[in-house]
Amino acid sequence: MIHLKLKAFRPLYFRANLSEVVSPPYDTISPEQSRELLSREYNIFHLSKQNSREDAENLFRKWIESGIIKKMDHEVLIVLSQEFPSTGVASARLGVIGIVDSQQVSGEIIPHEDTFEKAVIERRDLMLALESQVEPIFLAVESTALDRVLKHTIRDKTPYGVFEEPSGVLNRVFCIENPDEIRSITSSVSQTRAIVADGHHRLKATREIYSMPNQDREFWKYSLSYVTSLHNDSLFISGIHRILNTGLKKNEVLEKISRDFIISDMNTYTEDGNIWIFDGHYCRLVPRTPMDIPPPEIIKDIILHRDLGMNLNEMENSVTYQYSVADAVAAAEKTGGIAILAPNWNKAEFMKTLEKGNLLPQKSTYFYPKIPSGIGIYSNIGQEIGLSLANKLENPER
Repeated sequence: MIHLKLKAFRPLYFRANLSEVVSPPYDTISPEQSRELLSREYNIFHLSKQNSREDAENLFRKWIESGIIKKMDHEVLIVLSQEFPSTGVASARLGVIGIVDSQQVSGEIIPHEDTFEKAVIERRDLMLALESQVEPIFLAVESTALDRVLKHTIRDKTPYGVFEEPSGVLNRVFCIENPDEIRSITSSVSQTRAIVADGHHRLKATREIYSMPNQDREFWKYSLSYVTSLHNDSLFISGIHRILNTGLKKNEVLEKISRDFIISDMNTYTEDGNIWIFDGHYCRLVPRTPMDIPPPEIIKDIILHRDLGMNLNEMENSVTYQYSVADAVAAAEKTGGIAILAPNWNKAEFMKTLEKGNLLPQKSTYFYPKIPSGIGIYSNIGQEIGLSLANKLENPER
């Protein structure tokens, strides 16, 4: 029987303006964003950018000892409301941040992407150094009740914090401490599956730590998680674009892939469900014969492996990723590489792919909007540090 276990927790939080401390997910941050985030003294991104585990641990403990980070003395769930523009229309999505039992093996949590070993090790080492999880896993559940329960829960409540991201996403944060409200939220997702929308490397890292000797198994049994409804109209799934830096020229690439695709030169890019290539000009690729596999597998298995002859090691070292067409085009122009533009996902097609049970290639889906890191930290240290929720709400630093 499916039983997803979402629980309230006592988060560590920053005693500073949320807009100064939050960060996008680590693997989506551009060099320009990195410089801007590191200019903020207490931004959580500093922890991920330290030169060593020891440096990250020392900085984290320094923040705790100085009082910039505190431990909440109530168990809470954190409801996150996100409002954002989408194709000219205002969209809104609700979700909840808590801890989820991620060690269950009976189908409650379903990964859908493969992982890079190096990235898993990096996440695992940072978690071990901090004895904490600073970035939530993004879970999309099949529950139809979650949205209704969250809307009812935050009705007439004052946000704990409000901040707007550079991307235009307006975030409102609500701390829920009432036991009945917490019970209502956790019950709304208890009989449903959760799909890992983002955070496959973090999930695998926590599972590896859980299996290690001499670790606190009760703490590592749970993963810091953001949970939202898969059925929400404002949960979007786009493709992730590849930048090839192999030294191959565009005419060589096009020649190699022309055996499998009809290639059409185009003046501008249009989202039409096809794979495109950009190297100064746009080309649309249409398979010569139907391919009954999703676009990420077409890119990996047909274009990169069969046509261009790349093995897995070459793909890992010669391919970088961008999350918007504009950024992919800019990266190709800047590096002299070739951008492979993946189409957006249809949610129904994604679910159909998921039901087949196969893992998609790494970086196949981009669920958005993303969840900022730094709103709350799930930690196994700092138990002695506390500040009441009432005092915190009155704190002018918030």
